[in-house]
Amino acid sequence: MKAFTVQNRATTLLLTALLLGFSADLLFYGKRLGISLLLFVLLFVAALIYLSRRERLVYVRQNGWLILPLLFFAVMVAVRANPFLNVLNVLAVMVLLAFLVANFSSGPIHELRLSTTLLLPLYAAGRGLISPAPLVADSLKGRRFRPEGSSGLVPVVVPLVRGGALAVPLLLFFALLLASADLIFADQLAGVLRLARLADLLRLVWRGLVIVIVSWLVAGGLAIALSRRQAADALEENLSQLRRPFSLGFVESTTILVLINLLFLSFVTFQFRYLFGGEAQVQLAGYTYAEYARRGFFELVTVAVISLALILGLNWLTWRETKSQLRLFKILGSLLTLLVMIMLASAFYRMRLYEAAFGYTELRLTVTLFIVWLATLLGWFIGTLWRWPGRFAIGLMAVCIGFVATLNMLNPDVFIVRQNMARYRASGDLDVIYLETLSDDAVPELLGSLAEMEGDGTTGLWPWCEYYREEESPLEEIVEACELTRIEVVGEDLKQRLETLETDSGWRRWQSTNLSLQRSHRLLTEKFG
Repeated sequence: MKAFTVQNRATTLLLTALLLGFSADLLFYGKRLGISLLLFVLLFVAALIYLSRRERLVYVRQNGWLILPLLFFAVMVAVRANPFLNVLNVLAVMVLLAFLVANFSSGPIHELRLSTTLLLPLYAAGRGLISPAPLVADSLKGRRFRPEGSSGLVPVVVPLVRGGALAVPLLLFFALLLASADLIFADQLAGVLRLARLADLLRLVWRGLVIVIVSWLVAGGLAIALSRRQAADALEENLSQLRRPFSLGFVESTTILVLINLLFLSFVTFQFRYLFGGEAQVQLAGYTYAEYARRGFFELVTVAVISLALILGLNWLTWRETKSQLRLFKILGSLLTLLVMIMLASAFYRMRLYEAAFGYTELRLTVTLFIVWLATLLGWFIGTLWRWPGRFAIGLMAVCIGFVATLNMLNPDVFIVRQNMARYRASGDLDVIYLETLSDDAVPELLGSLAEMEGDGTTGLWPWCEYYREEESPLEEIVEACELTRIEVVGEDLKQRLETLETDSGWRRWQSTNLSLQRSHRLLTEKFG
């Protein structure tokens, strides 16, 4: 009876995974992402809940908050059109799914150590690849493919199908060699393959292979979540048995922290004197304020990230024997963190000056938000150093989720157009060529900007002018192509976007439903249609 139960459990899980594999083919194959990701996530979570109740497996309620960001990022794929943002959304969904299945019935996620949190998605992916194999073995255990005494076509057809499947790759291999050896045979073989509609057959085989791969991965995820020994617990246990590669004495670590603190303190002193002190102080040093302020933010962010890694590493490797040593380490670590936060404030200030001078771009906006959330993480680290030891990992997860969620809520392309148009109203400077690179999220704002650019006769050397120069076109054609005003550049770009949406109907499929694309098409049609 126990063997039957194990076999029945494995079969049910594999059939559920196979149904999800077919649903993935329906939702994703040959289609752009849209509402399909949300639907697949809902199906996966529903299947997980159904199987857990069937097996009377209790879900840890303290981990239920994972569902909210998981669904949020899946929804945003159907709301935003920005490619970079949607890559982040898909990655966030995948990582959160890994945490969901790995901690489905184990302890609270906020109790995980940093090493476990960082390695858990990769560990869950590795276990997901090998977990379906025992399920297949359990499902097939005791089944007879050729029962004794059976008659009819089954004993003949089943081995015949298996033999044919094994022969297919050999046939293809030898057919290619023979076709290369004889041109007439190659022509005849090509004719036969055309009649057999080989392209359609290969497409079906490929789709079947994709279904099998997705089903295998889904089965692995379900198996991990429904396992009595959770992946997070297993990884935590394995990592706890690892010894430190080496340890540092308290004197060595203190020396490192003191020297770096002195270096950072001297740098911060210069920031207060020159960067935050105003333009007059910088000019006394022989530089213009623009030269001094509009650089260094990437370097300062890099310093902050490396410094955080350094403090975490020293906290792990340093051997502290007394309470006074522990207290001194906390003081030096906190001081270093505070100095790094001041340096991040300098980087943020420099970036804001750079954006004011040259306008917003997606990279500059992303770096600005990253600085804010990195400073938040540093503040959380100080809290864990003094009051909540062992809770840094959950803060890191929250910061990562908050960073991507903030980008989604801010809607980068819309924010960039609004800020650059505000700068245009103040200074008359606007990089319309960059606006063309923004996704269709920006279409409503770009349409609104046309009225503000009315009457602006500024022209410039637009990128497509280089094409005419290379073709050695007559001067009058070059001038005619180049002499476009800002409003003409934006208008032509919007018309091209409408033409692209009309030509490419893939976004109209229900699986690819995207609110941003639908709104852009409606607004562009009302304007130019």
